[in-house]
Amino acid sequence: MNVIKYWFIPFVLMAMSATFTSCESIDGPEPPRFPTRMIIHLEYIGLEDFKGELSRIAIFITDENGNFIERHANEITESWLIADVEPGRYIVSAEYIESEANIDNIILGRAQVEINEYQTLDIPLTIELNKIQSQNNK
Repeated sequence: MNVIKYWFIPFVLMAMSATFTSCESIDGPEPPRFPTRMIIHLEYIGLEDFKGELSRIAIFITDENGNFIERHANEITESWLIADVEPGRYIVSAEYIESEANIDNIILGRAQVEINEYQTLDIPLTIELNKIQSQNNK
């Protein structure tokens, strides 16, 4: 009978630990991350003399591994855009998309940011349009 007591207690402890861990997986291992808001203020340099197409300028948000964020901006105006993202490190860049496939995009501006949970981050992004003209003259 004493031998059964010694085996019974470890068995009960293993059963209890298995039950508690299975309860944890119902809700998930950690609480969901709340999206944070990134407000990107666009500042143009050389807009008066720009003769290209503004529709070719794209704003890219990439994570620290270089993966593009598969989201469109939640709100867009001429001078700013808003994107809801998860907390982390990002690179925000403005690029001029070339019409020819064999030419790389021209990077007009870039900012590295880190955003935490429950944070709204204002990011000034300067877009230097004169880089397009100097790149095309090469």
